[in-house]
Amino acid sequence: MAHIEKKYIQWSNPTVSDVVKHQVFIAKAGMPLDMNSTMAEIPMPTLQAVCPDDFPAGTFDDDSVDYQIGIVAFDDQGNYSDMAVLPAYPFDFIAPPAPTGGVVV
Repeated sequence: MAHIEKKYIQWSNPTVSDVVKHQVFIAKAGMPLDMNSTMAEIPMPTLQAVCPDDFPAGTFDDDSVDYQIGIVAFDDQGNYSDMAVLPAYPFDFIAPPAPTGGVVV
């Protein structure tokens, strides 16, 4: 079975005690990045998302484009922050094909 090396999106939380979760949004570069984008929900106290594991299957299906990342904090009343936007990143979660034509000599 092919191996896919994981990537980690990490962030800091302001010193506010009522933050209960973060949502991490992903969109292909050039596409809208907003609260309707593909999302992973990360409960506190975790301050990182594991890619591709925390996202729906097929999120990173194109290794020829960069992906935009946005992070939003939510408090215990349902209020949420502005989106912190990270620079686009070239995720590559597609394993190369297996070698062919091997011989024992």
